[in-house]
Amino acid sequence: MAKFIRVVSFLVLLFTINLSAQYEEHQVDSIVLHKIYRAQTIKTISEEIGEDFQDQNNLIRALYIFLASKMTYDLDFGNESFRIRSLAKNKEELNRITNSELERALSLRKGVCWEYAHLFKKLCYYQGIASEVIPGMRRVENELPLKPNYNHVYNVVELYGEKKFIDCTFSPPDVYDKSVYDMYYLIDPEEFIFICFPEDVKKQYLSNPLTYMQFRNLPLATNDKLALKIKNVYPRVSKLRVKQSQKTRLSLELGRLNVLDEVFVIVNNRNVEGIEVTKPRINLNISIKPNDSVMVMGRKITSKGSVFYNLANFKGK
Repeated sequence: MAKFIRVVSFLVLLFTINLSAQYEEHQVDSIVLHKIYRAQTIKTISEEIGEDFQDQNNLIRALYIFLASKMTYDLDFGNESFRIRSLAKNKEELNRITNSELERALSLRKGVCWEYAHLFKKLCYYQGIASEVIPGMRRVENELPLKPNYNHVYNVVELYGEKKFIDCTFSPPDVYDKSVYDMYYLIDPEEFIFICFPEDVKKQYLSNPLTYMQFRNLPLATNDKLALKIKNVYPRVSKLRVKQSQKTRLSLELGRLNVLDEVFVIVNNRNVEGIEVTKPRINLNISIKPNDSVMVMGRKITSKGSVFYNLANFKGK
C-alpha cells in the first residue's frame, strides 16, 4: 500500500508540472529520488533520466542527484576495479576495460570517486553536455602533508560561460535535505578551492591559481560554510601573523543575501563585533593580538529561535 501511494504521488507530481517548463531544483530532486529506473546501461539510463527533463540545468541536476543518491560508496569494489584496469596492456584495451567496468559499476550501483566522476561524465555525454573529470585531492582535515596526495576525482561543467564544480561522491542524507545536496553542486572556483586541489593547477579555473603551499595554508571549509555558499573569505589563511595588537580586516561574501541576519566575531570566547547583514559583502575590522583565537559566526533568526553557524576561524601568531 505504501509503495502504491508513493507511485501515485510521483505520477501526480509529473502531471501537475509542465514538462516544457524549467523545474525548481527541489522538484528535480523529488522526481529523481522517487522514480525507479529500469534501464540497464549508461546510455539508456541517461536517456531514461532525460525523458523527464528538457532544460539543461535540470538535466545536470538530475544526473547529479541520480549518482549521489542511487550509488553506494564501496571501497572494495573500487580497489577491485582499479586492479582490473591495471591489467590492460595498451590504451585500446584500457579503454575497453574502462567502459566495461563503468557499466558494471552502474549495474551494481557501486563505486568510489573514480566511478562517480567518470559515470557523471558519460551520463552527461549522452545528453550532449560537456563535463571534465578532474584528478586532484580533497581536503578532509586542517593539517595537510608537505606534498600533495592526489587521491580524488571530481567534475566540472560549464554553464552560461562559467565553470562550475560538481562532486558526486558524498554520503546522501537518510531523509531528504536539499542543503546537503547543494553543498557539492555547481560550486564556484573561488569556493571550491577550499575543498579540492587539482593535479593541474590550471584546472582550478581561477584568474590567479594557488600553489599547493597556498592551498595547504587555507582554512578548512566547514559544512556550514559550504551549505551557506560562503566565498571569498579574507584573509585566506587560518594563521594570522601579528606582532602586537593591531587592526585586521576580515571579510567574506554570502552567496545568497537572506541566508543570515547577522555576522559577528568572537575573540577568545568574547563577542567583540557584530554587523547586521544588509548586503552580500561583509567587512569587519578587528583588533587581534598574538595567540588570539578568532571565530567569525553567523546568526539566522527563525520562528523557533536563532540558528548559529561557524563561518571562519583564525589564530593570531
